[in-house]
Amino acid sequence: MGLICCACCCNNLLSKSLEIVLIVFHSIGFVFLLLCLILIHWNKMPKANLAFFILMLLISLSNLILIIFIRYWRAKNLIKTSKKQKGITLSTIGLVFIIILFIICFIEEFVLSYGIKKANYPCYSTNSVYTNNYYYLKKKVNSTIIENENKRILDDKDIICSLLGSNYYTGAIKNGEILLAYFTFSFLEVSLILGMFIWFYLRRRIIQGLDGPLPIVNSVLPMRQGGVYDQYGRQVVVVQPGDVVVMDGQRHVAVSSQDQINNQYNNQYNNQYNNQYNNQYNNQYNNQYGNQYNNNFNNMQ
Repeated sequence: MGLICCACCCNNLLSKSLEIVLIVFHSIGFVFLLLCLILIHWNKMPKANLAFFILMLLISLSNLILIIFIRYWRAKNLIKTSKKQKGITLSTIGLVFIIILFIICFIEEFVLSYGIKKANYPCYSTNSVYTNNYYYLKKKVNSTIIENENKRILDDKDIICSLLGSNYYTGAIKNGEILLAYFTFSFLEVSLILGMFIWFYLRRRIIQGLDGPLPIVNSVLPMRQGGVYDQYGRQVVVVQPGDVVVMDGQRHVAVSSQDQINNQYNNQYNNQYNNQYNNQYNNQYNNQYGNQYNNNFNNMQ
């Protein structure tokens, strides 16, 4: 239901408005991705996490450049003429890119959660035992493992799972970094879903040379119950010429559109003819009887 509302909303907006919304979406997404690349400690996580984020950043930047070109061409009234074919190509690429970006974002959300857990809890999924004598976080005192007062975040080579245990928290990835990453995912997923509809409608409008909503081809749609309804769900009653229709408590005989035109023409012609005949008859009558009255009056004098 929500996707249908989004589609209807996108279809009712002007092309200029849709392009501006896409520019805003891709700009904000690009800024969030860039902040994630700068602020998150990627060296503590698998390299695949960083690779996915760089790829998402490049695709987001590419889509931002594409929509800026399309917005510029529409502002210069070139999108319907010399730049139409290029506009179709760029909108197609933009639609494909945003679908790919959504898929990568969905995959990276799960991959990043694994990378963060691996960085903050390095021993949760391994039974490896390191024998090299690095600085231990814990030490044995009277056969009991106690925490060392000189704590530090261990590097990968320093992790000794036999001493640390699976619940040891390194704090390599801070809570603020995690919140930034998942807020970026949330924004991207919502904006990318809306962006798919916008890119789709923009491409259709460029092909058809439209600046506004797409025209409705069929304004009357049949329903499964056998009735006929318009685009707003209102029932439409179909009558044939000669049928009797009750409207406002009065009975009316339905006529075809051609009969209405003929009746209108006949009424107009009859009114014009009657007015012309009446005026001519009245003038002739007044002149005739007026002259006779004047002659009789003169003879009496």
